[in-house]
Amino acid sequence: MVFSQVIPLKTPENQYALRFLDPSKSLPHEYYMLELVSKQGVAPHVYHMDAEKGIILMAYVNDAKTISLDEAKLAILPITSALHQVHSIPKAPFPLMRLIDKIRHNCSKLKCHSLINESCAKTMSEIEELHLKLEAQGYPQSMIHGDLHGKNMFLTKEGSVLIIDWEGACYDDPFFDLAYSVCTLNFNPELEGEYLSTYLGYTANDEEWRHYLLCKKFVLLGIYFELLEYAYHSNGFKPFVEIQEVPHSWEWYVERFMDSSQPGSPEHLYHWANAALHLAKESIPQ
Repeated sequence: MVFSQVIPLKTPENQYALRFLDPSKSLPHEYYMLELVSKQGVAPHVYHMDAEKGIILMAYVNDAKTISLDEAKLAILPITSALHQVHSIPKAPFPLMRLIDKIRHNCSKLKCHSLINESCAKTMSEIEELHLKLEAQGYPQSMIHGDLHGKNMFLTKEGSVLIIDWEGACYDDPFFDLAYSVCTLNFNPELEGEYLSTYLGYTANDEEWRHYLLCKKFVLLGIYFELLEYAYHSNGFKPFVEIQEVPHSWEWYVERFMDSSQPGSPEHLYHWANAALHLAKESIPQ
């Protein structure tokens, strides 16, 4: 996870956002993607980037707001239009991580602290099997955002969508972006079908639906390890002994995430991780 500081700047003519990243941790693929998507109008305009100093100067989006769960239901066309632009970007000319690499990385961090129990190990084995199954299907890959939730999407007054925070960008299956956004925007099955068909430009066939559902399960299991690592990190990598918070549904956690500027307590993150695991195992056909 790359942490950054954003400072708003204002002149008589324009407003800017000055973003500072840790140069030792800033990632070249974020600079690569941000430069190209800003030229396509899918991200705020970039005026200057300096990877060595960890500086990005971009336009301040003062006529747009982060997309709400209700607005997302009415913004399927602009979201999918923005995704088409993202997925058409040429592969970066340097080594890129895959989503499976990020999941393995989160799992290994938990393993270093002896926090991988039998259930976690079984889930990781399931992820590896899913990865092999998806690879065998041979679907084309593209540059993807990799972390497409409502707080990373801005809806402008003109009705277009701008996407921010490209540190999760990687080269992988474009259906991962669709699945991630469906889950984090709480789309019901009807909206999910409309979303996929709008992206494809036609009604998805059975094979495409099966592939998409595999991608969705893979993404949710990846989110499980991401949230689990974050929960233990927030808890000082100590086991949870007594958890006071009552677990809720995946949809409940997404709503709280969209309404809050804070990630929540370690216990909250732990239960949210398990809600992702439950949704992956119970809601998606095997």
